Amino acid sequence: MKKLFLLASILTCMFIFSGCESPTIEDEWHEPEIKEPVTNEMEIFIFGIGRSDAILITTENYTALIDTGERQNGSEIVRHMREKEIRRIDYLIITHFDNDHVGGAADVISAMNVANVIVPNYARESTNVSLFNSALQRKSIVPTVLTETMRFSLDNAEFWVNPASFRPEEYEDFEDDDDDSDDDDDTAVRRYNDDEYSIVVSVTHGRNNFLFTGDMSRYRLREIMENEDIADIDYNFYKVPRHGRRYNRSLRFIRELQPRFAVITGFHPDDEKKYRPERPANNRIIETLEEEGAEIFFTMTTSVYAISNGERLSVNYVR
Repeated sequence: MKKLFLLASILTCMFIFSGCESPTIEDEWHEPEIKEPVTNEMEIFIFGIGRSDAILITTENYTALIDTGERQNGSEIVRHMREKEIRRIDYLIITHFDNDHVGGAADVISAMNVANVIVPNYARESTNVSLFNSALQRKSIVPTVLTETMRFSLDNAEFWVNPASFRPEEYEDFEDDDDDSDDDDDTAVRRYNDDEYSIVVSVTHGRNNFLFTGDMSRYRLREIMENEDIADIDYNFYKVPRHGRRYNRSLRFIRELQPRFAVITGFHPDDEKKYRPERPANNRIIETLEEEGAEIFFTMTTSVYAISNGERLSVNYVR
């Protein structure tokens, strides 16, 4: 009787509404994709590899690597990731093509599964860049040449990746009336072209904000200071550009950021005799960071580890 009643109901529906159409593809129900639970946690590991940059950012399911240090650092970066059972890099970002940023890239690309590579919009000829390009070709990876701001999410972390918007060859026509740089030769513009192309990466994880600046120098610093996307964010973690060198507006920039933590990929001036002929971080940079209440970490020989749960942020040295 129940079956007959059901059949009668269906026929009645078809009669009243002039027939029932078959569902479209959009109307069909699909089994939802089951995902692994995501913890609201992000880890940052800044390698203690001297005056070189290599910054590993991991969330529950994803990995990003900003720069790869010198050529001899590539194997150390790979070894660390394998120890952490990391086999895939979702985003490899090379901020610029100086040897202390791109040097280890060939080894990293050769050893790891790299999904996306982001590079700055300029050309540089060097042995390390040639090795980097060869490694990309062997893996059939076409890098993204960054010409405009890119945004993406890795779990709970929001990434903002920003290229230089003007060309270093325009520097001679770029007015700068606030130059308090500690450079030995301010007229040697060509030396700083690579640094001025530096990609800047901003990461927001809950209430914690992180700014990674590559080697941005005087003109790139001015450009970032005038960027509204940066100005509207309170950064509590700051990777100091170019190993703690001081450029025009750099002290003002620190005062505007007021970071809780600052990392300098280099060493303190007190250790200058130990690391000669390398140049230490600038004293005024350190003093200004201290005045703003920042806890400062140096990576000449010791790595730095930060962990954020979206609310709290802790930063410590690790060996």
